[in-house]
Amino acid sequence: MALHWNEHFATGSKRLDRQIHLLLADLNHLGSLERSGDFVTALDSHLPSLIARFVAFFRDQEDLLRRIGKTPDTISRHIKQHRSFLDQVDAQRDRRQRQGDAETTAILSWYIESWLLNHLIRFDGGFHKLSPGELESGLWFEAKLCREVRIMNS
Repeated sequence: MALHWNEHFATGSKRLDRQIHLLLADLNHLGSLERSGDFVTALDSHLPSLIARFVAFFRDQEDLLRRIGKTPDTISRHIKQHRSFLDQVDAQRDRRQRQGDAETTAILSWYIESWLLNHLIRFDGGFHKLSPGELESGLWFEAKLCREVRIMNS
């Protein structure tokens, strides 16, 4: 099943939305490899970069929540969701490496895909959509820095 962008995934941050697009593309690529037959090897080679992309997405998401002034409790709950996901991926990956069969590989792939969709819809949905005021105050600084970096690199 191909995963497609859905407006319900939108966060209000172009950076985070782009990361979600990339995560969906990575998962779609893994899905095509799964259908091609050598999924066990493909997952082993692609999983580290996929997890790195998740880690970067989580870091940026958590940073944005801090910058826009979400409560410490709200941020903490979000961080726990992210850490729990990474812990579960590690546990499933270890299990898959011990058993080395197609079933545990499929379970790991399914877990990653379903977790992301669930998290985006249920946990992120509306959770940190930015109001115009938050966009101006929270992302203005990020946009200013990006412009300054581009000017310095020109």
